[in-house]
Amino acid sequence: MRVTSALNASRMGTDNLKTQLSKDEKVNGTLKEELDSTSKKLNDQIEESNRLDEIYDELEQYTRKISLEIIGVPEKAYESTEKLVIRVGEAEIKPDDIEISHKLKSKNTKAVIVKFLSHKVKLRLYKERTK
Repeated sequence: MRVTSALNASRMGTDNLKTQLSKDEKVNGTLKEELDSTSKKLNDQIEESNRLDEIYDELEQYTRKISLEIIGVPEKAYESTEKLVIRVGEAEIKPDDIEISHKLKSKNTKAVIVKFLSHKVKLRLYKERTK
Protein backbone atom coordinates (compact mmCIF):
# COMPACT_ATOMS: atom_id res chain seq x y z
CA MET A 1 0.00 0.00 0.00
CA ARG A 2 2.80 2.32 0.69
CA VAL A 3 4.15 1.84 -2.77
CA THR A 4 0.77 2.61 -4.28
CA SER A 5 0.33 5.78 -2.24
CA ALA A 6 3.87 6.88 -3.05
CA LEU A 7 3.21 6.13 -6.71
CA ASN A 8 -0.06 8.10 -6.62
CA ALA A 9 1.67 11.01 -4.90
CA SER A 10 4.39 10.92 -7.54
CA ARG A 11 1.79 10.92 -10.34
CA MET A 12 -0.04 13.84 -8.75
CA GLY A 13 3.23 15.73 -8.45
CA THR A 14 4.01 14.97 -12.08
CA ASP A 15 0.51 16.06 -13.15
CA ASN A 16 0.90 19.29 -11.17
CA LEU A 17 4.26 19.92 -12.83
CA LYS A 18 2.77 19.24 -16.27
CA THR A 19 -0.09 21.62 -15.55
CA GLN A 20 2.30 24.30 -14.33
CA LEU A 21 4.56 23.75 -17.35
CA SER A 22 1.58 24.13 -19.68
CA LYS A 23 0.60 27.40 -17.97
CA ASP A 24 4.17 28.67 -18.15
CA GLU A 25 4.37 27.81 -21.87
CA LYS A 26 1.18 29.81 -22.49
CA VAL A 27 2.58 32.79 -20.56
CA ASN A 28 5.87 32.45 -22.44
CA GLY A 29 4.01 32.44 -25.79
CA THR A 30 2.07 35.56 -24.77
CA LEU A 31 5.29 37.30 -23.74
CA LYS A 32 6.94 36.38 -27.05
CA GLU A 33 3.99 37.88 -28.95
CA GLU A 34 4.22 41.08 -26.89
CA LEU A 35 7.97 41.25 -27.49
CA ASP A 36 7.51 40.81 -31.24
CA SER A 37 4.81 43.48 -31.28
CA THR A 38 6.96 45.88 -29.26
CA SER A 39 9.99 45.23 -31.48
CA LYS A 40 7.92 45.96 -34.59
CA LYS A 41 6.64 49.21 -33.06
CA LEU A 42 10.18 50.21 -32.12
CA ASN A 43 11.48 49.51 -35.63
CA ASP A 44 8.60 51.52 -37.12
CA GLN A 45 9.39 54.43 -34.78
CA ILE A 46 13.09 54.29 -35.67
CA GLU A 47 12.20 54.43 -39.38
CA GLU A 48 9.83 57.35 -38.75
CA SER A 49 12.50 59.15 -36.73
CA ASN A 50 15.03 58.72 -39.53
CA ARG A 51 12.52 59.99 -42.07
CA LEU A 52 11.75 63.03 -39.93
CA ASP A 53 15.48 63.73 -39.50
CA GLU A 54 15.87 63.77 -43.29
CA ILE A 55 12.91 66.14 -43.68
CA TYR A 56 14.30 68.40 -40.95
CA ASP A 57 17.71 68.50 -42.64
CA GLU A 58 16.07 69.44 -45.95
CA LEU A 59 14.12 72.24 -44.25
CA GLU A 60 17.25 73.54 -42.53
CA GLN A 61 19.12 73.50 -45.82
CA TYR A 62 16.31 75.45 -47.47
CA THR A 63 16.34 78.12 -44.73
CA ARG A 64 20.10 78.56 -45.18
CA LYS A 65 19.49 79.39 -48.84
CA ILE A 66 19.01 83.07 -47.95
CA SER A 67 22.03 83.25 -45.65
CA LEU A 68 25.59 84.20 -46.51
CA GLU A 69 28.80 83.97 -44.50
CA ILE A 70 31.37 86.73 -44.93
CA ILE A 71 34.88 85.71 -43.88
CA GLY A 72 38.15 87.54 -43.56
CA VAL A 73 37.06 91.10 -42.78
CA PRO A 74 38.88 92.47 -39.72
CA GLU A 75 36.57 93.52 -36.89
CA LYS A 76 38.08 97.01 -36.82
CA ALA A 77 37.02 97.60 -40.44
CA TYR A 78 33.33 98.01 -39.61
CA GLU A 79 31.12 99.51 -36.93
CA SER A 80 28.24 97.06 -37.21
CA THR A 81 27.68 93.87 -39.15
CA GLU A 82 24.83 95.49 -41.07
CA LYS A 83 27.09 98.32 -42.26
CA LEU A 84 29.68 95.74 -43.31
CA VAL A 85 27.13 93.93 -45.48
CA ILE A 86 25.97 97.17 -47.10
CA ARG A 87 29.57 98.19 -47.73
CA VAL A 88 30.50 94.82 -49.23
CA GLY A 89 27.41 94.95 -51.46
CA GLU A 90 28.13 98.52 -52.52
CA ALA A 91 24.88 100.23 -53.60
CA GLU A 92 23.11 96.97 -54.39
CA ILE A 93 22.14 96.20 -50.78
CA LYS A 94 19.87 98.34 -48.60
CA PRO A 95 19.30 98.01 -44.84
CA ASP A 96 15.75 96.81 -45.57
CA ASP A 97 17.16 93.84 -47.51
CA ILE A 98 18.82 92.42 -44.38
CA GLU A 99 16.76 90.40 -41.95
CA ILE A 100 19.57 89.87 -39.44
CA SER A 101 23.36 89.87 -39.30
CA HIS A 102 25.82 89.01 -36.55
CA LYS A 103 29.34 87.84 -35.84
CA LEU A 104 30.07 84.15 -35.61
CA LYS A 105 32.14 83.10 -32.66
CA SER A 106 34.98 81.03 -33.95
CA LYS A 107 38.57 80.65 -32.77
CA ASN A 108 40.16 80.55 -36.22
CA THR A 109 38.16 82.91 -38.40
CA LYS A 110 36.44 86.23 -37.96
CA ALA A 111 33.16 85.72 -39.78
CA VAL A 112 29.84 87.49 -40.13
CA ILE A 113 26.64 85.70 -41.08
CA VAL A 114 23.85 87.55 -42.86
CA LYS A 115 20.27 86.43 -43.41
CA PHE A 116 18.59 88.31 -46.21
CA LEU A 117 14.89 88.80 -46.84
CA SER A 118 15.13 87.01 -50.19
CA HIS A 119 17.43 84.78 -52.16
CA LYS A 120 17.63 87.39 -54.93
CA VAL A 121 19.28 89.88 -52.59
CA LYS A 122 21.83 87.26 -51.56
CA LEU A 123 22.62 86.53 -55.21
CA ARG A 124 23.13 90.25 -55.93
CA LEU A 125 25.62 90.54 -53.10
CA TYR A 126 27.31 87.30 -54.10
CA LYS A 127 27.80 88.60 -57.64
CA GLU A 128 29.16 91.91 -56.33
CA ARG A 129 31.80 90.21 -54.16
CA THR A 130 34.31 90.02 -56.98
CA LYS A 131 34.20 93.75 -57.76
